[in-house]
Amino acid sequence: MGHMTDKSTEIATTEVPLEYAHMVEPYLIKRLDFGPSFYFIYHFSKSKYVYVESRIEPILQFTPGEMMSSQKNFFLSRMHPDDLHQHQQAMKEWQKYFFRLPISERNYYSTSFDFRFRKKNGQYQRMLQQLIFIEHDSDGNLLYSLEKCTLISHWEKTKDLVLCVCGPNTNKILISNNTSRLNGKNRTIFTPSEIQILKLLSNGLNSLQVANQLNISIHTVNTHRRNMLRKTGIKSTILLVKFARNNDLLVY
Repeated sequence: MGHMTDKSTEIATTEVPLEYAHMVEPYLIKRLDFGPSFYFIYHFSKSKYVYVESRIEPILQFTPGEMMSSQKNFFLSRMHPDDLHQHQQAMKEWQKYFFRLPISERNYYSTSFDFRFRKKNGQYQRMLQQLIFIEHDSDGNLLYSLEKCTLISHWEKTKDLVLCVCGPNTNKILISNNTSRLNGKNRTIFTPSEIQILKLLSNGLNSLQVANQLNISIHTVNTHRRNMLRKTGIKSTILLVKFARNNDLLVY
């Protein structure tokens, strides 16, 4: 694989296997970004960042070197206080689920969550962080993760931090309860209109039938459906319905 020369995709690396650094190149070349983003690799056993793409600087106002030299978790130390508690609660649920997976399957699962991050100038930006694990040891301990952070301040705002885990086996897909539910509150990440449409979709209606029943346009139905897929990170309506049923979101 050839090395990239475009300065916009220059990276900073240290102690990271070269093949991992090169793994990110296809993502940079063929990416379908939905906002400004950058990639990095995290070394779990050493608790340090070992690869950071230079596009971090225009997004978060930190250099790759500053991120890699941070003494404590770079993101948690600058996460909005209201999001930090929710994130910690959600990660507890994630750990319970993830470490029950067979070691051989763990690299096939992806995780994503959103939060507000404080930039160097003190302003908060809403970010979406996505990660996959690219190596673990024979005992199942995580070694490296490939992660992507995307600026999503332009997205519709929700009150809850949402953490999602998806894998190849639909019987093992987990999208963690939204964090207000983790805290015992009976709320949902979806709007009432989205829930109404989702209920009809769960009953086997297609988008045109839903539109006719609700006396709205099929464009409106599809827009709500796409918004629900975006909020959860789910790739299909079938899995979206399954997620809603598993999390009791259709009882409102």
